[in-house]
Amino acid sequence: MIELVATSTGRRPDVIVGKPHQPIVEAMVAKTGLPIEAHCMIGDRLYTDIALGKWGITTALVLSGETNIDDVPLSAYQPDFVLQDIVEMAALLRAAYA
Repeated sequence: MIELVATSTGRRPDVIVGKPHQPIVEAMVAKTGLPIEAHCMIGDRLYTDIALGKWGITTALVLSGETNIDDVPLSAYQPDFVLQDIVEMAALLRAAYA
């Protein structure tokens, strides 16, 4: 989408607010009022969801979508947690807060 707009207008965006760019993390912290350490990005894409980890947010990769386990060691972006699916994430959270 950015390339479409940039090509048609001749202008690049001043700020990108989307994964994996820092403004989306800043907006999330501002909106919730919670420190970055209280957040976790759960997603199935290494290059967008898990890449948010470079801004200090905890990341959890679920293998029920785009990424498979063989992709993980090849990625520049490494998740803090690797889970089969969101059901496993829910069980992990229940255990942590029980």
